[in-house]
This record gives sequence, C-alpha cells and structure tokens, in this order.
Amino acid sequence: VTRFYFMRGRGFKKIRMRDVPGSPAFLAQYQALLGQVEAGAIKPVAPRKPNPLAPTSRTLGWLVVQHQASADWAEYDEATKKQRRSAYQRMLDEAIFPGAVEVFRDFPLDELKLKSMEALRDRVRSQPSVANGRVKALRALTKWGKKVGHLTADPALELSKAPDVSEGWHTWTEAEVEQFEARHPSGSKARLALYLILYTGARRSDAIMLGRKHRRGMTLTWTAFKNRNRHPVQIDIPILQPLAEELERAPTGDLTFLATEKGPPFTHGGFGNWFKNRCIEAGLPHCSAHGLRKAGATRAAEASATSHELMSMFGWKTLAE
Repeated sequence: VTRFYFMRGRGFKKIRMRDVPGSPAFLAQYQALLGQVEAGAIKPVAPRKPNPLAPTSRTLGWLVVQHQASADWAEYDEATKKQRRSAYQRMLDEAIFPGAVEVFRDFPLDELKLKSMEALRDRVRSQPSVANGRVKALRALTKWGKKVGHLTADPALELSKAPDVSEGWHTWTEAEVEQFEARHPSGSKARLALYLILYTGARRSDAIMLGRKHRRGMTLTWTAFKNRNRHPVQIDIPILQPLAEELERAPTGDLTFLATEKGPPFTHGGFGNWFKNRCIEAGLPHCSAHGLRKAGATRAAEASATSHELMSMFGWKTLAE
C-alpha cells in the first residue's frame, strides 16, 4: 500500500494525505497545509531531550540493561529481581569517585576491573548485608556478561564478600521454645506454625505453601521455594511425632496447612508479621520464624546429625552453607 505524507523537511512532523493524489480534495488539503506552514501553525517538532539515565553502548549501565532483558534474568524469582534492580540502580547512580561528575552508569566495560567493583562494595561496607548484596549482583552480572561474550574475562571472579560481624537472626533457645509453647497450647495455629518450621527446618516461604499434597504418609516432600527456577532443591523428610500430632489437632487450610483467618494461604510477608505477633504475645519480641529454622538445625546437629544429613534436611547445597 502506497501512502502519501505532507512534510516540510527535517524536524517537521509528517501529516498523512489520505485523498487520491492529483484529486481536487488532495490539492485543497495540500494548499491548506502550505498556508498553515506560512502562518506558523505548523512548526518543527522540538528535538527529544536525551535521557540522562539512558546508558551508552559498552558501559556498565548498558550491560545491566542487556542482562535484565536476557533469558537468564527471566528465570530469577521476583524477589531476587527486585533486590538486584535496587542494587544495580544504586550502584549505577554513584559517582565514579568522590566529587566526580561521571557515574558508574557510564563506566566503560573495557575498563571494568576488580578494583572498581571492590570500591562499590566498600562504599557500603558498614552495612554488610547491603555490601554483600552488591557482591552477589555484580558476580551474577559479570558472569553472564562473560558467558554471552560482552566481556572477555570475568572481573568479579575474585570479588569477595564483606565480613559480616553481626550474629544474624537470633537462634531460639530451648527455654524460648518452651515459653512459646506455654503461651500457645497444642491445637492452636501458632503451635502448628512453630512445629512446622522447627521440626522440618522449612523456610517461612516453604512453610506457608506446605499442605496435604506434599504429604506421603509420614513423609513431607517438596521443592524448596528459594531458587526453585534456577537451581531447584527437593526436600524429603520424615514427619516427626510432635508435628504429626499437631497436624491432627490444629486447624488447617484447604490448600495449605497454615492459612489466614479467612481461609487463603498466607503471603510471605503476611506470615512473617503474623508469627512475629505470636512471638510478642509469648514475651519473645526478639524471636522470629527464621531464627526458629536455625534452632531446628542446632537441635539436629546436637543430636549427632552429620553435615550431609543437615544439608539434606535443610536444603543446603554446600558444606559452607
């Protein structure tokens, strides 16, 4: 199909001429448009301002954009994508050195070295979790860049994590478990939540989705929620007697063992808040669901579980974990 447009040169908007060329209607529209140009009614379109955040080719910002459009990125969990986007955004907006106008968004890939990435890590070294989040994001970025040929070498291979001097999540003591049990009796949803994590070692993201479909007699079998798309880990563990008894006594949902008051399964954040409130009710405001998983691991280790048995029970893939 041939189309005709009225255009007065570079910078002017094209205007569609819909009538048959040479027809009276076509010529009338043409003359009318010429008159509008002479009267100043049709003006050149103002050039589009360049986006100051748009990365130029072969820069760190460009590599991030390419990575986020890749199939590898699509496989990440939404939570991981959110964390990585935040880490990349903050790093790309930072000045290359204090007082510099240039930012890391425009840092040339050919000059990207270990030293540059160590600088990005060390700027937030006072916050070990943030610093190590940057390390993970940079490692993933450069590993992918090397794989697809955007980088000739992976400069993050030797990028180490910042030392974390914090103790992390508080590990429940036996006395604290007993204190929680005293406040929340057998047959309560809170007691079921306690045992579902303590006696399975499930992360809260797993605990909220476990249900009858994961039960095979006296065994629970499921694929860990964490890294389920990229590196799935299947967990098979026996249902210990205390948990088996609570599954019979406590109220459970139709789809999942743990459910909200209205029936649907908990969301990740919703369960964390709900369980935290149950801890506060028991006089344990410093305790959390994640610390309960650590208590389960401690119990198992003190009961002579081997390193490889712990890896199998808690979904860890390396001895370091």
